Amino acid sequence: MVNTNYQSLISEMGNQIALRKWDLIKRSILISIPFLSFIIVTFILFKFSYFGTEEEIKSGMIDKVHLIYVGIFFVFCGVVDFVLRATFYVEKLIWINSFFDDKKLTLGQSWSISKKMLWSFVFFRFYLICKYYLVPILIYIVASVILGIFIHLGVVILLILALPIIVLIYGYFYLRIKLRFGPFVFLQKYGLGLNYSSLVSEMEKLNDFAGSESYKKALVTNMGTDSLTVITNTVVNSMTSGLSAFKSESLGVIGGVIGSVVKETSSQALKFANLTVVYILYIQAKEIAGIDKTANENIYKILQ
Repeated sequence: MVNTNYQSLISEMGNQIALRKWDLIKRSILISIPFLSFIIVTFILFKFSYFGTEEEIKSGMIDKVHLIYVGIFFVFCGVVDFVLRATFYVEKLIWINSFFDDKKLTLGQSWSISKKMLWSFVFFRFYLICKYYLVPILIYIVASVILGIFIHLGVVILLILALPIIVLIYGYFYLRIKLRFGPFVFLQKYGLGLNYSSLVSEMEKLNDFAGSESYKKALVTNMGTDSLTVITNTVVNSMTSGLSAFKSESLGVIGGVIGSVVKETSSQALKFANLTVVYILYIQAKEIAGIDKTANENIYKILQ
């Protein structure tokens, strides 16, 4: 088993994270654009909805036309928002992965890699959603209907009403843990002939090791009992330090825009911290499993 000096890694990682703070702010501004654009365009459309003939205004035609425009623009902004956020999610994975691979990437390079990997990653996530969410939900619904037929219709209604709570518990408390290594397994196997079933198999194998007593003991020995919390706090503090200095309440609309960006940046910092912690757990699981973590050069060859 490879002996990793986690304490020095954590220290160095803190320095690298501080360097990514402004990158995170730039990306937070970028992914805020669709939402802010929608708000601004909607405001302008209805602010000037009085333009038109008197008959059009009285009939409400102008408002209907504006609603159509707003609906179309809402869909457009939603699609752009999804693409930007998904790309940034992959980029955050690349930032973490490249640090441990000892690869220094510029912001432009990491974004370029993320764009090339985006749809492969989206399809993988969709596969996981179908396998772990849709199939169990469909089985649950079918089972509820069958029970209703043979027992009482009220059982179906009760079970269907309970579905959101069950999905929340199942997704947050079970699948969140079960699928946590998926993104990093995807990165490790990218360009090697993606086979979703084999990716899931390795992910589940690592989860089995992560639940073992030897894994828990090694984690405490190598990192200490509170190091994962320290990592999370370090990332969040490093990336959001100074943001609280922006007092946006007195700046009107501009203040609202700044406030949205600050809020988005804080949210992304926390997500990045959580991903960093998961990656630490991931490489620890690989060490317990006896699997060396070697850099996947196919990721970086995308830049060539």
